[in-house]
Amino acid sequence: MIKDEYWGWVIVFTTFTINLILDGVMYTLGVFYVEFIDYFKTTPGKASTVVSELVIVLVGPVASGFVNKYGCRVVSSVGTIISCVGLLLSLAVPEVEYLYFTIGIITGAGFGLVYLPSVISIPMYLEKNVATAIGISMAGSGIGALIFAPLMAWLVNYYGSWKGAVLIATGLVLNCLVLSLFYHDTIGKKEKDPKENHSDDQNSNDSSERYHLDSLNGAETVQQGNKQNSLKSKRTQKKLSHQSKILVGGPVQFH
Repeated sequence: MIKDEYWGWVIVFTTFTINLILDGVMYTLGVFYVEFIDYFKTTPGKASTVVSELVIVLVGPVASGFVNKYGCRVVSSVGTIISCVGLLLSLAVPEVEYLYFTIGIITGAGFGLVYLPSVISIPMYLEKNVATAIGISMAGSGIGALIFAPLMAWLVNYYGSWKGAVLIATGLVLNCLVLSLFYHDTIGKKEKDPKENHSDDQNSNDSSERYHLDSLNGAETVQQGNKQNSLKSKRTQKKLSHQSKILVGGPVQFH
């Protein structure tokens, strides 16, 4: 496997920042709970459903298949764009039920696509201290929740509405698009050693020579078989001609 220990620690910092932003935004959506009730004139149950309907976990199996096919960089970048689109659409919804789709499904699905590469990418780069690196990366989730909770509350008070805070959160999430470019999808894939390539070429040459020798031996065997068959046929013809001469000879004399 191709490993890059130095770049691996860059990925640790990258995933730490991604987890800080994503989980910071996700875990502090409860700050908007009261704002949703006041703005949409809705019930507490409907307002709380907006946060509880995030589909991050459900996207995991799909995201893993996309990572195997397209790589961490592409999946994380697309996930960032999808989550930002969901947050921006939330600013124009007329009813709280629309937030189930924009925040719960669209933003949740985008967060899931970004989150999975941040977890599985570290072992692809590092061979040593992998557990420590993953621990540092996952620490971004707790630090993000600690920082973003008072930040979102301050933004709501500053702008006087939840929409200004969500707009700022969208800009922060958009930074994950730049961070996703740090993933290098060629790292972690198998690379053939030149010695292995030389041995493969040598094995292919040996197999071709063996095939050539086998074909020559087969041709010689066929030629020898044809010669033996021709000799047998000649002997058979001589015997038949000799028997025919005996049969065609003079009449039998009786004494």
